[in-house]
Order: sequence, then structure tokens, then C-alpha cells
Amino acid sequence: MIMTSSSRPSLKAVPPTNIPSKQPEKNPSPSREPASPPPEIPHSANKLRTGAIALILIAGGVYILSPATIYVKGIAHFEPRENQVRGIFLDFPGKVKQFWVNYGEEVEKEQLLADVEAIALESEITQKKAQLQEKQAQLETQKTQITVLEAELMREGQKIAIAKRREQDFRTKLNRGINAPEMQKIIQEINSIETRLMNIKSERAKLVSQFQGINNILKEYDTTAMQQLQKDGAISRISLTKELTELESKKVALQAQIQQQDRHTLDIQHQIRAKSAELELLQENRQERLQERQDELISQVADIVPLRQKLAAAKITVENLIPVIETLESEVKKLETLHSQNTIIKSPLTGTVITPDLPQKIGQKITEDKPVLTIANLDEMVATIAITQGDAGLVKKVFGKRELPVKLKPREIEIAAFESSIKDIEPVFDRDESGQKQLMRVRATFNNRDRFLSPNSEADASIAVERLPRYRIWWREIWKQLRQYF
Repeated sequence: MIMTSSSRPSLKAVPPTNIPSKQPEKNPSPSREPASPPPEIPHSANKLRTGAIALILIAGGVYILSPATIYVKGIAHFEPRENQVRGIFLDFPGKVKQFWVNYGEEVEKEQLLADVEAIALESEITQKKAQLQEKQAQLETQKTQITVLEAELMREGQKIAIAKRREQDFRTKLNRGINAPEMQKIIQEINSIETRLMNIKSERAKLVSQFQGINNILKEYDTTAMQQLQKDGAISRISLTKELTELESKKVALQAQIQQQDRHTLDIQHQIRAKSAELELLQENRQERLQERQDELISQVADIVPLRQKLAAAKITVENLIPVIETLESEVKKLETLHSQNTIIKSPLTGTVITPDLPQKIGQKITEDKPVLTIANLDEMVATIAITQGDAGLVKKVFGKRELPVKLKPREIEIAAFESSIKDIEPVFDRDESGQKQLMRVRATFNNRDRFLSPNSEADASIAVERLPRYRIWWREIWKQLRQYF
């Protein structure tokens, strides 16, 4: 247990007990000289001793107050750079017949790595061909349907054009109004009848005038003067009676003619009303016929809409089937090529084989989601250093302000220590394998063209953080140790 200065017991001086006491000499010399008194210590020696102690204290104070570099310790794990690692995958399930490289071997780009053969490709090829034939049949069906629908649309389009032309022609006729031939004929007939009516009315007016003249004449014969002339014999009674009889006959005849003209007038008026009604009916029929043309056009347009929808759907289906068929054709061709020959795997880059279990993979089935082997360029390596949460604050405080040098001592005894600098800090803490400590990970990169380090190797890392007085460094270390117990 570490005790603080307040709990530490006080010290006191205790004389030694193991010093043997002086025994009197048994055979004292006869001629014994008296003992001389001890020499006195000079005063200058005391000053010298006091000065030495003071110098030591001053030197100690200067030492503990002098600054020193704080080193944050951690374990570095070496890996190649992430963008320099390439896993080699198969495009199909297969098995490795032979590897032509070994773990740790340097390879060049396009160098042969392994011989892989396809497995169970026959059923896959058969399945892909069946899918291809099915899609091709669907494509031909849709193409035929498109041809049929386009022909139907053409016929319907012609019908619509005819219906539209008929509607436009009839609308043009309707807009011409009375200038239409059939309407013009009825109007001419009405005009002719009205002319006849005017003539009859004119003749009737003449007859009425004549009738009124006869009535006036008859009235003159009834006057007193005319009767006096008759009494005086100035006018012959016989001639007067004859003349009156003729006048009455003319009056009756004129009256009959007037009545006949009135009847003709009524007949002609009836004819005019009939023709007018016929004209109105014709106009109504023309409106109805125009509506029929419009309804016919609307019906034709409505009939073409589902055809267009079917045609659009068929074309979309064809557009979707074409890339599917192209993909299936490509897959079938690829599978047939793989089936006809063994597959040779070549290196995609210059690097080092870092897959250790190559012999165990020979003869095993490898799926598309698992790499056959991994190639990495080891010219530059990354050291991921795990440091404790207690030291993380110092590193984050200084990182970004200046370069943080780090010294790496690989755990291989033959490899000498080397230096680099911190390039990156992970912002999130992770727990260690025991789950008890929080660790922050920082990264440093270094040149590995000499290949003195391998992936997954480790080293002891010391990060030079900042300079503090030594007493603060000691106190910090003491406090770190104490925190483990509290």
C-alpha cells in the first residue's frame, strides 16, 4: 500500500545496539602513555560541509524543476495501407486446383497466381439458357403485340381523321347558316310564297276598292236627289233598275273574289308558316347532326386511348426485356467460356501475398464473397498504436499544433528501432481485449521498401508529446498508478 506523507509515522533516532563495548586490556603495557585529547574540528570544515549540502539541495531542486520530455507508451500493430490492399475474388463458385505463389512472396502485376476450375456450371448454364429463352419469347410476343396495336392505332387514327373531317365540314355548313343549299331552297320558296301573298293582297286591295266604289255608287242611288230625279222622270226607271242590278251583280262578284283572295291569303300564310317550321326543323336537325358528328369523334378518340396505353405498356416491356436479355446472353457466354477452360487468376497489382493459409484452400469450394488470396503493396506501412485513455488527452492536446514524433521498436530482436510521426487519430475510443480499458488509436506511416517488417507484426511505441518539469512528470505517473486503486 502506498502511504501519503500525512499518514506516514514520524521518525526518531535510535542508537545502534550492535556495537560491541570496549573490554579492558588484560595485559596492559607497563609503560602506558596517557591518551591525548581528540583533535578539534576546525570551523572551516563545518562551513564546507554545509555548503556541500546546500549545493546538493540546489542541484536537486534545479533537477526536479528542469523540464523533460513526456513519452506516451503504446503497442503498435503494423498493417499495409488500406488503399494498397487488394482482395482477389471469383466471379463464380469454384475451387483452386493449384497456387503458383506462396505466402510472403513478391509478385508482379499480371503474374499468374492460381489455377481455378468452375464447379456445377452445367446446371447454372442450363438455368440461364432457359431464362434467356423465356425472355426472348416474351420479347417476340411483345413485339408482335406492338405491331398489331400499331396497325389498330393506324386504323383508329384514320377513323378519327374521317370523323374529324366530317365534323369540321358539317360545322362549316352549319356556320354558313342560310347560305346552306337546303336552307336556301326553303327560303326561296318562302320568298316566292310571300311574293304571291303580296300579289294577292294587291289584287284584293283593288277588288276592295272596286267594291267600295260600287257601294258608293249604290249609295248615290239611294240619295233624295236621285229619287227626285226618278220621280221627275229625268232618269228612266228601267235603265236605273238595270244599272242597279248590274252594280249588285258586280258587287256580289267582287265580294266573292275578295273572299276567294282571303282564302288564298290564308292558304299562303299556312304555306309560309309550314315552310318556316320546316326551316326551323332543318336547323334543329343540323344541330342534332352536328352533335352526332361530335359524339362520333369523341367516341373514336375514346376508343384509341386504351390502344395507346396498351402500346405504351408493350413498348416499356420491350425496353425492360432488352437489357435483361443482353445480360443473360452475356452471362451465358461467360459461363460457357468458364466451363470450356480452366480459369487463370492473375495479380492485379505489384505487391506481396499476405494470405497465410493458401495450402488449406486447395480443393475447397470458394464462393464469390470470399477472397481466394490477398495481395498488398508493402512499400509503405501503417503502424496503428493503441494508447490508454489517461494518455489520450496529452496526444490530442498536441496533435495538430506540431508534429508528434514516435519511436517504434519492433519486437523482433534483429530489427533496429526507427522513428516516424503521428498522421491520424481516431476520434472514438475502443475497449481492449479484456474489456476493462478504453484505448485511443493513432496511426503513423513509414517507408518499408526494405521489407524489414511484415503485416500483423507488433512494436513498442513511444510518442514524444511535450516537455514538463520533472516533478510534474513524477506526480503524473504517481497519480496514474493511484487511479488504478480508486
